[in-house]
Amino acid sequence: IRAEVVLDAVNTCGVNDTLWLRPDHSIAAIGPYESIRNQIKSTLTPTQRASIKIIDRPNSLIIPFLVNAHTHLDLTHLGPFPFSGDFISWIDRIRDGRYYDEEGVRNSTNLGIELSQNGGTAAVGDIAGTFSTTPFQTLAASNLKGVSYIELFGQGIIQKDAINRMNEIVQTYHSQSTQQVKLGLQPH
Repeated sequence: IRAEVVLDAVNTCGVNDTLWLRPDHSIAAIGPYESIRNQIKSTLTPTQRASIKIIDRPNSLIIPFLVNAHTHLDLTHLGPFPFSGDFISWIDRIRDGRYYDEEGVRNSTNLGIELSQNGGTAAVGDIAGTFSTTPFQTLAASNLKGVSYIELFGQGIIQKDAINRMNEIVQTYHSQSTQQVKLGLQPH
Protein backbone atom coordinates (compact mmCIF):
# COMPACT_ATOMS: atom_id res chain seq x y z
CA ILE A 1 0.00 0.00 0.00
CA ARG A 2 1.53 3.31 -1.05
CA ALA A 3 0.32 6.27 0.98
CA GLU A 4 1.10 9.91 1.69
CA VAL A 5 2.26 9.04 5.22
CA VAL A 6 2.73 5.74 7.04
CA LEU A 7 2.97 5.76 10.83
CA ASP A 8 4.02 2.79 12.89
CA ALA A 9 3.51 2.39 16.62
CA VAL A 10 6.67 4.40 17.36
CA ASN A 11 7.07 7.23 14.85
CA THR A 12 6.51 8.61 11.39
CA CYS A 13 8.15 6.35 8.86
CA GLY A 14 8.08 8.99 6.19
CA VAL A 15 6.21 10.81 3.50
CA ASN A 16 5.21 8.89 0.37
CA ASP A 17 5.95 5.57 2.04
CA THR A 18 4.91 2.03 1.29
CA LEU A 19 3.50 -0.61 3.61
CA TRP A 20 4.25 -4.21 2.55
CA LEU A 21 1.79 -6.70 4.01
CA ARG A 22 2.20 -10.47 4.11
CA PRO A 23 -0.73 -12.68 3.03
CA ASP A 24 -1.78 -12.93 6.71
CA HIS A 25 -1.93 -9.08 6.82
CA SER A 26 1.05 -8.79 9.16
CA ILE A 27 3.61 -6.12 8.28
CA ALA A 28 6.61 -7.30 6.29
CA ALA A 29 8.21 -3.85 5.90
CA ILE A 30 7.58 -0.10 5.86
CA GLY A 31 9.66 2.40 3.95
CA PRO A 32 10.21 4.28 0.72
CA TYR A 33 8.71 2.59 -2.33
CA GLU A 34 12.07 1.94 -4.02
CA SER A 35 13.45 0.33 -0.86
CA ILE A 36 10.39 -1.92 -0.50
CA ARG A 37 10.52 -2.80 -4.21
CA ASN A 38 14.18 -3.85 -3.84
CA GLN A 39 13.34 -5.97 -0.78
CA ILE A 40 10.55 -7.68 -2.71
CA LYS A 41 12.87 -8.38 -5.66
CA SER A 42 15.54 -9.88 -3.41
CA THR A 43 13.16 -11.84 -1.16
CA LEU A 44 10.40 -13.23 -3.36
CA THR A 45 10.41 -15.53 -6.35
CA PRO A 46 9.12 -14.22 -9.69
CA THR A 47 5.89 -16.19 -9.16
CA GLN A 48 5.39 -14.64 -5.71
CA ARG A 49 6.16 -11.16 -7.06
CA ALA A 50 3.55 -11.61 -9.79
CA SER A 51 0.84 -12.11 -7.16
CA ILE A 52 1.55 -8.82 -5.37
CA LYS A 53 -1.22 -6.25 -5.56
CA ILE A 54 -0.24 -2.58 -5.29
CA ILE A 55 -2.82 -0.27 -3.75
CA ASP A 56 -2.22 3.45 -4.22
CA ARG A 57 -3.65 5.77 -1.57
CA PRO A 58 -1.88 9.07 -2.41
CA ASN A 59 -3.89 11.28 -0.03
CA SER A 60 -4.05 8.82 2.85
CA LEU A 61 -2.47 8.31 6.24
CA ILE A 62 -1.94 4.72 7.37
CA ILE A 63 -1.80 4.19 11.14
CA PRO A 64 -2.08 1.20 13.49
CA PHE A 65 -5.52 0.34 14.78
CA LEU A 66 -6.66 2.42 17.73
CA VAL A 67 -7.60 1.26 21.23
CA ASN A 68 -10.33 2.99 23.22
CA ALA A 69 -9.57 1.96 26.80
CA HIS A 70 -12.75 3.37 28.36
CA THR A 71 -16.02 3.15 26.46
CA HIS A 72 -19.66 2.91 27.45
CA LEU A 73 -20.99 1.24 24.30
CA ASP A 74 -24.42 0.75 25.86
CA LEU A 75 -24.74 4.56 26.13
CA THR A 76 -23.86 5.31 22.50
CA HIS A 77 -27.46 6.18 21.62
CA LEU A 78 -27.28 9.16 24.01
CA GLY A 79 -24.64 10.83 21.86
CA PRO A 80 -22.50 13.63 23.22
CA PHE A 81 -24.09 16.25 25.41
CA PRO A 82 -22.47 19.14 27.23
CA PHE A 83 -21.53 19.03 30.90
CA SER A 84 -23.35 21.83 32.66
CA GLY A 85 -20.97 21.85 35.62
CA ASP A 86 -23.36 19.96 37.89
CA PHE A 87 -22.26 16.32 38.17
CA ILE A 88 -25.49 15.07 39.78
CA SER A 89 -27.62 16.57 36.99
CA TRP A 90 -25.29 15.13 34.38
CA ILE A 91 -25.44 11.62 35.91
CA ASP A 92 -29.23 11.86 36.27
CA ARG A 93 -29.45 12.69 32.57
CA ILE A 94 -27.48 9.54 31.76
CA ARG A 95 -29.62 7.39 34.05
CA ASP A 96 -32.82 8.83 32.56
CA GLY A 97 -31.65 8.29 28.99
CA ARG A 98 -30.01 4.89 29.20
CA TYR A 99 -31.74 1.76 27.96
CA TYR A 100 -32.44 -0.95 30.48
CA ASP A 101 -34.20 -3.38 28.15
CA GLU A 102 -32.09 -6.01 26.39
CA GLU A 103 -32.98 -4.88 22.85
CA GLY A 104 -32.18 -1.22 23.55
CA VAL A 105 -28.87 -2.10 25.22
CA ARG A 106 -27.93 -4.41 22.33
CA ASN A 107 -28.84 -1.79 19.70
CA SER A 108 -26.89 0.95 21.47
CA THR A 109 -23.89 -1.38 21.93
CA ASN A 110 -24.01 -2.34 18.24
CA LEU A 111 -24.12 1.34 17.29
CA GLY A 112 -21.07 1.97 19.49
CA ILE A 113 -19.25 -0.96 17.89
CA GLU A 114 -20.04 0.33 14.40
CA LEU A 115 -18.90 3.88 15.21
CA SER A 116 -15.74 2.57 16.89
CA GLN A 117 -14.80 0.47 13.89
CA ASN A 118 -15.57 3.32 11.49
CA GLY A 119 -13.15 5.48 13.51
CA GLY A 120 -10.32 2.94 13.26
CA THR A 121 -10.73 1.35 16.69
CA ALA A 122 -9.91 -2.35 16.91
CA ALA A 123 -10.06 -2.93 20.69
CA VAL A 124 -12.05 -1.48 23.58
CA GLY A 125 -12.29 -1.55 27.33
CA ASP A 126 -16.06 -1.28 27.64
CA ILE A 127 -17.82 -0.42 30.90
CA ALA A 128 -21.32 -1.92 30.74
CA GLY A 129 -23.46 -0.23 33.34
CA THR A 130 -26.78 -2.03 33.37
CA PHE A 131 -25.93 -5.09 35.48
CA SER A 132 -26.41 -6.92 32.19
CA THR A 133 -24.21 -9.23 30.14
CA THR A 134 -25.85 -8.05 26.91
CA PRO A 135 -22.99 -5.62 26.10
CA PHE A 136 -20.45 -8.42 26.66
CA GLN A 137 -22.37 -10.85 24.45
CA THR A 138 -22.83 -8.19 21.75
CA LEU A 139 -19.15 -7.24 21.84
CA ALA A 140 -18.12 -10.92 21.70
CA ALA A 141 -20.24 -11.34 18.54
CA SER A 142 -18.48 -8.40 16.84
CA ASN A 143 -15.10 -7.99 15.16
CA LEU A 144 -13.75 -5.80 17.97
CA LYS A 145 -11.35 -7.11 20.58
CA GLY A 146 -11.27 -6.13 24.23
CA VAL A 147 -12.81 -6.52 27.64
CA SER A 148 -16.40 -5.90 28.62
CA TYR A 149 -16.47 -4.87 32.27
CA ILE A 150 -19.84 -5.25 33.95
CA GLU A 151 -20.16 -2.26 36.24
CA LEU A 152 -21.56 -3.20 39.64
CA PHE A 153 -22.46 -0.84 42.44
CA GLY A 154 -22.63 -2.41 45.86
CA GLN A 155 -22.20 0.03 48.69
CA GLY A 156 -24.09 -0.05 51.93
CA ILE A 157 -27.20 -2.21 52.13
CA ILE A 158 -26.86 -3.50 48.53
CA GLN A 159 -23.29 -4.75 48.98
CA LYS A 160 -24.33 -8.37 49.64
CA ASP A 161 -26.61 -8.40 46.57
CA ALA A 162 -23.79 -6.99 44.42
CA ILE A 163 -21.35 -9.64 45.63
CA ASN A 164 -23.91 -12.36 44.90
CA ARG A 165 -24.48 -10.90 41.42
CA MET A 166 -20.69 -10.83 40.77
CA ASN A 167 -20.40 -14.49 41.73
CA GLU A 168 -23.38 -15.36 39.54
CA ILE A 169 -21.91 -13.51 36.54
CA VAL A 170 -18.52 -15.18 36.93
CA GLN A 171 -20.02 -18.66 37.27
CA THR A 172 -22.47 -18.21 34.38
CA TYR A 173 -20.59 -16.15 31.82
CA HIS A 174 -16.83 -16.36 32.45
CA SER A 175 -16.54 -19.45 30.26
CA GLN A 176 -17.99 -17.42 27.37
CA SER A 177 -14.88 -15.24 27.23
CA THR A 178 -13.05 -15.73 23.95
CA GLN A 179 -9.56 -15.02 22.66
CA GLN A 180 -10.96 -11.76 21.28
CA VAL A 181 -13.26 -10.58 24.09
CA LYS A 182 -12.95 -11.17 27.83
CA LEU A 183 -15.53 -10.63 30.54
CA GLY A 184 -14.50 -8.43 33.42
CA LEU A 185 -16.09 -6.98 36.54
CA GLN A 186 -15.94 -3.33 37.62
CA PRO A 187 -17.15 -3.22 41.23
CA HIS A 188 -17.72 0.08 43.01
